Amino acid sequence: MQKEWRFEILSWMFILIFCSLIMIPVYLKCGENYPFYLSNIMSIFLFLWFTRWLFLWKFVPYSRSKWVKWILIFLPIAIFMYLVGSMYDFQKFIDEEGTISFLKASSDMSDYDFGRFIKYQFIFFCTSAIVTTVLLPVRMIISFWRIINTPDRVCFFSTTNKTSQVMSLINEFNEYRTKMNDKILAQDNKVLKRFFSLDNQTYQDGALSEKVKELLGLVASMVLRCDDCIKYHLGTCHELGVTTEEIYEVFSVANLVGGSICIPHTRRAAEYWDELLQSKNG
Repeated sequence: MQKEWRFEILSWMFILIFCSLIMIPVYLKCGENYPFYLSNIMSIFLFLWFTRWLFLWKFVPYSRSKWVKWILIFLPIAIFMYLVGSMYDFQKFIDEEGTISFLKASSDMSDYDFGRFIKYQFIFFCTSAIVTTVLLPVRMIISFWRIINTPDRVCFFSTTNKTSQVMSLINEFNEYRTKMNDKILAQDNKVLKRFFSLDNQTYQDGALSEKVKELLGLVASMVLRCDDCIKYHLGTCHELGVTTEEIYEVFSVANLVGGSICIPHTRRAAEYWDELLQSKNG
């Protein structure tokens, strides 16, 4: 996310510098004789900004916001009308007054060439801005379509980073486990209660540390191919400060003991371990 915001700031700086390179010479030559400063600057800004969104939308820090996409579907309607009106006013002014009316009184022939530059740059940027304004809602609709037709993606109404999605998956598992354990224990079955108590006592520190016992439990869970057990032990190992190197050595022992049938469970275990690490970094 920080990289995306840095890219966003750099984009702003580039656009400001680019606008300055175009408009400062215009101001120096025309002064207050040029009545289209605002529409000219807006045309340059909108063209560059919308072009970036069209081709680099996934790198925009607020690209995951559903509200932003809705705004960018309907806002271009007003922008389109403004740009078309600006183009009409500019062309009407050129037809009636000519480009020479922009310039300060001068007999230098180069001023005539600069007048043509003003005309063509305005037409180019305004026309380009109109085109990108028309294409931008299409780009947002395509983005919505991809989200709807990709099962493993989640659409949020606000800007949400990947860490929050990961935390949701981890919390969902832990909450479900706690909820169902409480429901089972609420039945007051002595055998189940004693078994649950035995399970808790077994993993406490003894001749073997809690960390070693959790690693042993993880190996057994992988060999027995119990995905929920694997997630539980991975979560506890993460809380106890087990390193990634230690976890993957456990994976290797489990696969050696359990055979190749453990590989699919190792994949899911590796994925869940990465989610635990991301939740910590987030």
